[in-house]
Amino acid sequence: MHEKVGFIKATVIGGIFFLIPLAIVSLMVGKLVGVMRGVASSLAPLLAVHTPIGTIVLNLLALLVILLAVVPLLITGIVFYANARETIIQSTFDHISSISVLREAEFNRWVEDNKRRLRELVRRPLIRAFTVDLVSLPSSDPVYQAARTKIREDHLLPTLEEEKGLQELFILGAGEGQILVSTLKKNEGMFRESEPYFIEGLSGTFVQNVYYSLLMEKPAIT
Repeated sequence: MHEKVGFIKATVIGGIFFLIPLAIVSLMVGKLVGVMRGVASSLAPLLAVHTPIGTIVLNLLALLVILLAVVPLLITGIVFYANARETIIQSTFDHISSISVLREAEFNRWVEDNKRRLRELVRRPLIRAFTVDLVSLPSSDPVYQAARTKIREDHLLPTLEEEKGLQELFILGAGEGQILVSTLKKNEGMFRESEPYFIEGLSGTFVQNVYYSLLMEKPAIT
């Protein structure tokens, strides 16, 4: 919230610095036109303005005075504009950078929280007991089926509902990387033995960088 307020404040200040020179130039040009009219009226008798040469000289003098007065103001306006533009660009860059840093920190915190949550999940005695049935019995065994259902319905699905942002929870067999149980039943029985998250996960908690999942058909982190 503070970053948004700071960005809006910087933008407003930059806009003010841009508008002020324009307003000053417009005001000064209006004043100069009035002054030049008075000067022209005073010089008209001296320059014989009723003659063509006098008219030309008077116009040239008026143009010269206006240029001498307006050019410095224009330069000042350009400088103010350049400074305001640089301020807005820098403020925008700083705003985007701060958002990126905050989002990265938030994402890293979310990953670490989920790693901790999953470690707590696999330490549950019931999950450990049911997993023993999954790795020691054939998939056709009723005990195997009951154990898989219990893990899915009583542990994985409730955790998936609690942890926002997770798409799937599954348990892999350590031998061949087979999905023993998953919150997505269609994936049960598939193998993930070549995936980095399986290979690295054999030695400890591991989070694979963002990759494109052919199974999910979208970017994923596992």
